[in-house]
Amino acid sequence: MNDLLARRPGWVMVILTIVAAIPLYWPALPPLTDLMGHIGRYSVQLDLASDPQLQRFYSFKWAMIPNLGVDLLIGPVAALFGIETGVKLIVIAIVMATVAGFLAVGRAAQGRTAVASYFALPLTYGFPFHFGFVNYCLSMALAFLAFAWWLRLGRQGRIGYRAALFVPLAVIVWITHVSGWGALGLFALAGEYTRLRERGESRTRSVVLGVVHCLPLVLPAFLMIVSREGAQGDTIHFFEWATKYQWVVRALSDRWELFDICSVGLILALPIAAIVLPVLRLDRTLGLAAFLLFIAFLCIPRVLIGSAYADMRLVPYILAMALLAIEVKPFASPRIGRVLIVSGLLFFMVRTAATTVSFLDYDRLMRSELAAVDHIPRGARVIALTGRTCRASWMQERRTHLSSLALARKHVYINDQFIMAGAQLLGVHYPAAGRFYKDPSQMAVADNCVRQDWSRLADAVRDFPRDAFDYLWVINPPKSDTVNYAGLEPVWRWRTSVLFRIPKTGRPSMTRRTVTAPVRQDAARPRTGT
Repeated sequence: MNDLLARRPGWVMVILTIVAAIPLYWPALPPLTDLMGHIGRYSVQLDLASDPQLQRFYSFKWAMIPNLGVDLLIGPVAALFGIETGVKLIVIAIVMATVAGFLAVGRAAQGRTAVASYFALPLTYGFPFHFGFVNYCLSMALAFLAFAWWLRLGRQGRIGYRAALFVPLAVIVWITHVSGWGALGLFALAGEYTRLRERGESRTRSVVLGVVHCLPLVLPAFLMIVSREGAQGDTIHFFEWATKYQWVVRALSDRWELFDICSVGLILALPIAAIVLPVLRLDRTLGLAAFLLFIAFLCIPRVLIGSAYADMRLVPYILAMALLAIEVKPFASPRIGRVLIVSGLLFFMVRTAATTVSFLDYDRLMRSELAAVDHIPRGARVIALTGRTCRASWMQERRTHLSSLALARKHVYINDQFIMAGAQLLGVHYPAAGRFYKDPSQMAVADNCVRQDWSRLADAVRDFPRDAFDYLWVINPPKSDTVNYAGLEPVWRWRTSVLFRIPKTGRPSMTRRTVTAPVRQDAARPRTGT
């Protein structure tokens, strides 16, 4: 096994990247929670200028914000394959790039395949990926690939060439998502510090020179200061230790709680073993990179510049970097390395098989729910209410933005789009919708649940402005003994999900105004993309 890895590392990487994407090959769309909402936004981005129906409700204005990875890629890819297939291909590419980045970093730091690197590969399907944070995951894949290149050029002494190269690379990673750029900075600093220490520099001088050598990465900071586009939004919820503990436990959260927790436990045990056991150790560069990323995880709040779960997103990559740092000491038996490699491959294959089964089941569920879209006329005004449990469950609900596929396929108005200052370029101008104009107004809970940001199903059905919508799409509704669908006409059903047509009363819905709905200054005239 070691001989094969040494003689054909490139082919091994190609094979593993292909295998890692197997869970995504069969589903029509990657069953990732927020991704469906993003697909709706992409359709507005691409079709707004030519579609008066979309112009009634949406605006889209390009700006240089650090959250544009897939938004920039989808244009040319969708021109060749369509939006939905294009998104699927991009997500597959993200998985492959992440796997390649993990393997490349381990090899660049240790000069060979890291013995525990295969344990890291399932972290590609970490909790952030299941959430559908595709721009974030793409930026982290780029950060790992760029870090591998940074290490190689540093080992070769090509510091000037590296500085010139990483000025534009830093901007590319930053535009993809700001977190990838921040991670790359920490990785690069760790790499420079250890390289300088190995050269014989003092700790203080290594820190100072390391910071100086990382200056080519700072251009995005000036872009944020000048444009202010990437520095908007709230930054709140610092040092919530119980929540941070949950993010570690849920690093691989998908469907089977015990299986996922045991997998995380095994991953956590390996770096601890490398610290405790005399035959193993942590590579200084990658160990320091993992440590710096862990410190960032502790300091970063749950909401950073308008982006939720900012701290949670780091966890799989901290664990991956710690695994990549593990190496067998020179005097130890080669058998230890072989055992780790074979065990890692087995772990990777088991997790890949489980994710494949899980995604196939999600795909069947989503295909069945999406049959409702065939019954919605093009350009209709649709309010979606998607059932949620009051307390978080282990299996992430994948349907909270499923209704946005009606926006992508039928160019309808839908109430589940993200509107976040500094993080999204989409605007909604439909004041008649009242408080049901954006995410999370589609979230609906049971009668006995009290949530400040979500409505009880009965209250939402009672309160939404019926003249402002043509259809009510209730997806997997929670149990409710008080909900009243009187006056609504069901046109499609599947299990507990129902699509209702809303009979009109004759009042002009487009002139309705509410005090709770923000009215854009451009609400009276159509907006097109710029």
